[in-house]
Amino acid sequence: MQAYSYQAARTDGAIVRGTVEASSPGEANSALIDRGLHPLRLAAAEDGELRRRPASRRELAIAFRSISALVSAGVPLERAVAASESVTRGALRETLVEARTQLRSGRTLAQALETARGVVPPLVTGMLRAGERGSQLGRALDQVAAHLEQEADLVGRVQQALAYPALLLVAGIASVGVIGTVVVPKFAAMLEDVGGELPSATRMLLAGSSLVTRYGVFLLLAFFALVWALISWIRQPSGGLR
Repeated sequence: MQAYSYQAARTDGAIVRGTVEASSPGEANSALIDRGLHPLRLAAAEDGELRRRPASRRELAIAFRSISALVSAGVPLERAVAASESVTRGALRETLVEARTQLRSGRTLAQALETARGVVPPLVTGMLRAGERGSQLGRALDQVAAHLEQEADLVGRVQQALAYPALLLVAGIASVGVIGTVVVPKFAAMLEDVGGELPSATRMLLAGSSLVTRYGVFLLLAFFALVWALISWIRQPSGGLR
């Protein structure tokens, strides 16, 4: 199966974009027509197009809480999704727009959201699928929203707990940098005047201070480059999992 990125027009004239999986361009074109879309552009998707920025747990919780409230009040699912688009933004909003289009073609909400790679977690679509099989979609939506809210609260508490140690780490690194570049060189001049053989630990400290003083800017740039590379790697699916 090949993923194809598309730009298509809905029956109401709106232009939507997304990806569809098919074995050939002709099959992808037919799949879009079955969804009620009129393809305007169809091309093999690059790897970067297959995955959007994941929506935050808080954004997902708000969206599913809104859909749950409307469905529980008797509002049809397609209209509930359309009304909930106003409380979302970015990739999540595009995902809901595409999901509403697929709901018109007879697909379930879980099936419609599964096509949004990287935006909606598989756990969410799995819970929705179980609720749809048991004819309890409203309850499943409510459970999904509650689960996402609990996860968002937990992540928030963890981040708050790590804020103080991170501040101490930054302050400690800055203090060591000041000592190594300002204080130690002054002591080095005094020790040279005294003369005599210095202990190994002192010589290592002076050598490290000299290295930081001479190449501190380059070392700082290398440090930031390493941090940036690490963050980029963690954001990738394989790196984040590891």
